[in-house]
Amino acid sequence: MTRETRPEPPVGGGATSVRGPGREALLAAARRLEPHHVHLFFKHGAHFHNPLVPAEWEALAQEPALDQPAVQRVVVELLPARLPGLAPGIYSPVPIARGLEAGRELDALLDELRYEMIRVDEEQRWTWMGRAVAPRIKAFFLERLAWEPALGIWYFEYQVNPEWWDKSYLDAAITPLVASSAVEEAGSLRVTLNAGGSDLLDLDTLRLDQRERLFCGTMSHGEVLFADALRFTILRHANEACDAVRIAGRWRPLRYAAPPR
Repeated sequence: MTRETRPEPPVGGGATSVRGPGREALLAAARRLEPHHVHLFFKHGAHFHNPLVPAEWEALAQEPALDQPAVQRVVVELLPARLPGLAPGIYSPVPIARGLEAGRELDALLDELRYEMIRVDEEQRWTWMGRAVAPRIKAFFLERLAWEPALGIWYFEYQVNPEWWDKSYLDAAITPLVASSAVEEAGSLRVTLNAGGSDLLDLDTLRLDQRERLFCGTMSHGEVLFADALRFTILRHANEACDAVRIAGRWRPLRYAAPPR
């Protein structure tokens, strides 16, 4: 996100000028938008926050911009009214509200103040606005990749300067993460990830897709895809029905299933 880099001036003449629909209505609207892959970011301090993430919603309790009636109108009325045709992406309601008060057209503001997410396709190819993401940029984002369990989505965040951390989500058809190797640990497997570092697997979430690619959930990074060599090693220990696999001395269920949503 690069849309809000300076402190926001008051919108709508201050929170006491006109009563807006309130913060709970704002939160309900954010929930309505999210299934359409429309996300809302509000800047508080140096970070962008999504009201649908509990810890970030708590941080936004101290952000007065959310009480501005003009901002609440953008979230509660204007954005939902554009569904289902509203383009997916990350929107910044505060500068949208500020632009409307300056007399600008809503369509132009929605186009200008929408941040398009990086897409990860079924082959784990990364694209942004229809173009391939350069390998060095992809590596940079992978190193900073994290999992947001409240939304079931991967994101990256990094510091631009002391007053601004950039942040965005991935629009991922499958996991961007690959497990290349594994060692036994605490009755499970610890896998090495292409993002750097490692994580423990949740071995009760093993699944094969229609192409017989092997996936598994992790403790901290969401789902990962097994590299071919590691997949072959794991599946050597599957039973004849191929609905269970023996790992770390225990049989674990093996499902054929689509990715969790």
